Amino acid sequence: TAGTSHACSLQKGTRAAICWGWDRDGQVSNGPVGERYQSLSAGARHTCGLRESDGTVVCWGTEQNGVTTAPAGRFIALEAGYWHNCALRPDKTAKCWGSNTFGMATPPEGVRFSSIAAGASQTCGVV
Repeated sequence: TAGTSHACSLQKGTRAAICWGWDRDGQVSNGPVGERYQSLSAGARHTCGLRESDGTVVCWGTEQNGVTTAPAGRFIALEAGYWHNCALRPDKTAKCWGSNTFGMATPPEGVRFSSIAAGASQTCGVV
């Protein structure tokens, strides 16, 4: 996954987050140590991971607009936008957090998505 000026990958075998690039806000170096991830997603100056152990989300890097304050609960998919993130719950409804300047962190209530994608100032989902 690639953010604005950094990238991350899952290490083969350990499924740990390996990140490199510009580290102004800890988006490369501040990831939790010893975690195994299902997936990673990078935004502007933050990175989020979907934990393999329990399906919870953890984020690190800049805390601008609450972008690294992941909601509680279990998720099955994760997407980082520029300053926002969205994740799918097991019931396929979306939960988003971070900047909501253009409504990108306000998904439709009760809609079940098969997948989601987050961009700079938008989020889209396939129903």
